[in-house]
Amino acid sequence: MEQPNGERYPLPTSGDHQLEDRTWGYGGAGPRYLAQDILADHLGYVPPRTVAIHYRSAGPARWGQGKPWKTTSEELDTFLAHPEIQELLEDWRQDQELQREIEELERQE
Repeated sequence: MEQPNGERYPLPTSGDHQLEDRTWGYGGAGPRYLAQDILADHLGYVPPRTVAIHYRSAGPARWGQGKPWKTTSEELDTFLAHPEIQELLEDWRQDQELQREIEELERQE
């Protein structure tokens, strides 16, 4: 990944997959892992699987296999601003909040 100041750093993994599991250029699991990692790095949290799958189709699945690729924060923000993606993220946030409430109630019992 590259910072706005030009500094580069390795894209961290954000899940149960390994660095070598990430690929691009088709619609499989490897591009989904890459999509998840890119979004997690951008957002600061691991996105819901549905959002990673949507981004895989918009990005990593379309990038040519064996060829270099590049994306920007602006492209990611544009993708994330799409109403369907915003709805998925909001549903996920509500589910996360509900899960926290349930866990808190279980701790109080």
